[in-house]
Amino acid sequence: MSLAQKTARSAVWTVLCGLVGRAAGLLSTFVVTRYISPLHYGAVSVASVLAVSADELTRCGLYQYLVAKPSAGRSAAFHATFFHLSFGLVALAALVALRTPLATLMRAPLAADFVLGLALSSAFDRVSAGPETLLHRQMRFGALGLSRAAGDVVFAALVIVLAIAGFGGYAIVYANIAQWALLLLLFTVLTHWRDWIEPHALTRDQTRALFAFGLPLALGHLANHASRRWDNLLFSRFFGPTVVGHYNLAYNLADMPATYLGESIGDVLLPSFARIAREDRPAALLRALRLLMLLMCPLAIGLAVVAPTVIHSCFDPRWALASPMLALLASLSLARPVSWTVEAYLQSCDRTRAIALLQLGKVAAVFGLIALLAPLGPLWACAAVGPAFALQSLGGLYVIKQLDGIPLRRLLAATLTGLPAAAVMAGAVLALRRLVLAPADLDNTYLGLAAEVGLGALAYPAAALLLAPQGARELLGVLLGALRRSPPGPL
Repeated sequence: MSLAQKTARSAVWTVLCGLVGRAAGLLSTFVVTRYISPLHYGAVSVASVLAVSADELTRCGLYQYLVAKPSAGRSAAFHATFFHLSFGLVALAALVALRTPLATLMRAPLAADFVLGLALSSAFDRVSAGPETLLHRQMRFGALGLSRAAGDVVFAALVIVLAIAGFGGYAIVYANIAQWALLLLLFTVLTHWRDWIEPHALTRDQTRALFAFGLPLALGHLANHASRRWDNLLFSRFFGPTVVGHYNLAYNLADMPATYLGESIGDVLLPSFARIAREDRPAALLRALRLLMLLMCPLAIGLAVVAPTVIHSCFDPRWALASPMLALLASLSLARPVSWTVEAYLQSCDRTRAIALLQLGKVAAVFGLIALLAPLGPLWACAAVGPAFALQSLGGLYVIKQLDGIPLRRLLAATLTGLPAAAVMAGAVLALRRLVLAPADLDNTYLGLAAEVGLGALAYPAAALLLAPQGARELLGVLLGALRRSPPGPL
């Protein structure tokens, strides 16, 4: 089987496995928000950002070295594990010690109560990164996808039970601990311990090689994390934890298409690009962008269109502010998959400094625009996020054009392939709501939501076959070809 076929098959099965777990997560969100107030939801969000940030600040990009360098041996793996775990222990201990002043600084004192449990779940996540990296490196995406789906299902089931039982914000904390404990167990069982933690003598040369590769990449990853999570801290500082609760709910819903599909496919792209001959990578990049955006455009634009129906039909009135926020943030699922694809390409070419600069530029844009627009209110601040991510994606395409000579026109054409068909779909859904659903008082109901989603699901493929026939047929062929084959590799 060719690498392209294996990559496509792996991506499809990774997405399918992810959909199971993410669907459970979506269900849990609908249920939990009926039992947890926006105030407590926002406080847990702030605590989660603090815990994850302590972890991200000390990752150093060491494990990415193992994925990008398939020939690196067990000595390199142990070096990565040793420094990864050592730095993480120090960071999480510091977070626990400083949790109260940090929460007070963010105007969310309740967050301090949740930090300890979330630091424990981050510790489990930290340890599981070693065996998880091996699964990526070995392209065992079936095992990876099923494990993640199991973790998502356990989280969803437990958080629902605990929320109904009256645990409040702690329901999310305890469910996180259970999820990451399970993933640590599964990843450890699925890999051989010698491949990531067998002791070897620490050497200066190997350490230098790891950090020379990883630090620029880690800077980029930290900037990416900051642009995605530290905005919660800014919103908390400007507007308080209740608005953070609305913003975080809207952000998580807006990010679902990117997380469900884009992130899963992004996991496949780096090891795949790394195995493609250097001269063949530009063509592979254009194809990946074209097919990925044919998938993402209808999901992102469709979510923006149905945002009012989703919030008003699925959530109680306390969450009404999330409706316009969701419509504004849906563009994230257009920009983020492009940036992941660009980063996977640049990383496979050892251009980690370019990734770091792009990510730092995005952080500056996100923070600068939020701070600039915050005095106008939370919706204006929310409107700043999507354009900042789009600027980073455009910058990444320009960097590739400058470095490898791929015409910017071809890169943009691949990225915008699905946009005309998605616009037709959006027009059809809006017409249905205004002309049929609203007069019948069905525009904010479950039935109205089902009708809007159903029409969109029919309109987009038809429009894509008419407006982008070559890409649509290519995507259909890839999906059908991947599904006809058995799941990838042994678990």
